[in-house]
Amino acid sequence: MPLAATSTGRPFNAFAEIDARYAELLADLRLKGDTEGESTLLKLIGLEKADAELKAFDDQVRTVIDNL
Repeated sequence: MPLAATSTGRPFNAFAEIDARYAELLADLRLKGDTEGESTLLKLIGLEKADAELKAFDDQVRTVIDNL
């Protein structure tokens, strides 16, 4: 769990939204045994989660800078 999730909860919410968005497609790929498609989708999910975490961190940095 990213550090930002414990302080703001925002990445966790974003992570849940990302997981929900791809859950049906991921289940379909697994059901069909499409391991290559599953692997590609999991990489995309990871990238989207990293982007959400980076945005949350950026928000925290901006808040700190604004409060200086």
